[in-house]
Amino acid sequence: MTQHNEVPTITPPYLLLKVKYEFRIPPRGWGALVVAALCIAATSAVYTPAASGDHYDSLYPTGNTNWSCTGYGSHGTFQFCRTDNGTVTYHIHSSATWRIENPIRNNIDDKFDATDLTMVEHTTPVYSGSAETDIVVVGASFMVSTYGLIGGVFCNDAVSTTRCDQQYVYLDIPWYDSQTYNPYRKGNACHELGHAIGLTHGSNAAPIGAGSQPTDSWKSLKCLGIPSSTYPVLGSHNKEQINGQW
Repeated sequence: MTQHNEVPTITPPYLLLKVKYEFRIPPRGWGALVVAALCIAATSAVYTPAASGDHYDSLYPTGNTNWSCTGYGSHGTFQFCRTDNGTVTYHIHSSATWRIENPIRNNIDDKFDATDLTMVEHTTPVYSGSAETDIVVVGASFMVSTYGLIGGVFCNDAVSTTRCDQQYVYLDIPWYDSQTYNPYRKGNACHELGHAIGLTHGSNAAPIGAGSQPTDSWKSLKCLGIPSSTYPVLGSHNKEQINGQW
């Protein structure tokens, strides 16, 4: 596996490899509600409830996640995986502005810490060895301006084909600093932190038993749905997914 002793400098060309997993800014900008779409197929996000009695698995890996967990740069892939333990350490890098830091902290304190996960802050991050910081949140200035991406998550140190010891959350500084309406920032921060734990989009979820294929517009996905600002909370389904594993 490849390890790095500091936050990797991700140049814009690498981000192209992650487009199909993240959000794009609509052509009209971000002054109005951010209408995010899956970049695999440009579909409008019309929310519909999951059918009564439907159950689905949306914690990586599922029957509909078509990638293996690989370390930084392996095979040219930058996908998120499942975090490797129930005690999740995190670090908010100095590059993150307060409009990034606040919704990240609020989500960790109010949502993720309310699950069976134990969230522990690393004020001094660990970038190598057996006790790496699990999640590193980084502010970046080029994501929206160059490729229209608000945020992205990738595994830096895979410990198996499904588990990752350290994942990076890259969030766009200009976009976050422009958002005076907090649910936009709150929803996106929740969404990307969910990926860093291993939660997927609805289109990557897998039905269990009877039920139709989940879509990215299911209300039960909450902040993992698209757009994340419509329901900027973790929700009972995602909590059940987390607590069922840890």
